[in-house]
Amino acid sequence: HIEQIGTPYQIYEQPASPFVASFVGRTNRIPGRRTDSNRLDFAAGAIRTATDVAETNVEAMVRPHRISVSGTNKGSGPLLPGDRNSLQAKLQRVTFVGDMIQFHFDANGVGLVAEQSSIQAHDIREPGTEATFSWAVSDTRMFGRAE
Repeated sequence: HIEQIGTPYQIYEQPASPFVASFVGRTNRIPGRRTDSNRLDFAAGAIRTATDVAETNVEAMVRPHRISVSGTNKGSGPLLPGDRNSLQAKLQRVTFVGDMIQFHFDANGVGLVAEQSSIQAHDIREPGTEATFSWAVSDTRMFGRAE
């Protein structure tokens, strides 16, 4: 059946379901519980999303290329004021994929991938190091999920 009708931009940027989000591109899936209208709590902390759902059990999604990787500065904690989400995670491995570098992280049991152009990735860390990664709240979508 048809999951979503829209322009390619709308389908990629505003997917109507987890299936659509995964079908049209790579995405990180973060399971957790909705504790506020657009806040998700999970094992590594809390993040805000650009969307809201009625369900309590939810899954947030963010595209890997939207995630910025920074140094070991812990900042103000897992939930930043303003328009960005920020999490601490441990780097598991670095994968070179043509002109792109994938950083595979573990955020307290949740696997996440950040992607950067090899031109932008100046600070490639060793596996096992801690890093902060962040992304815009507007790049985060929330969907209900079955328990």
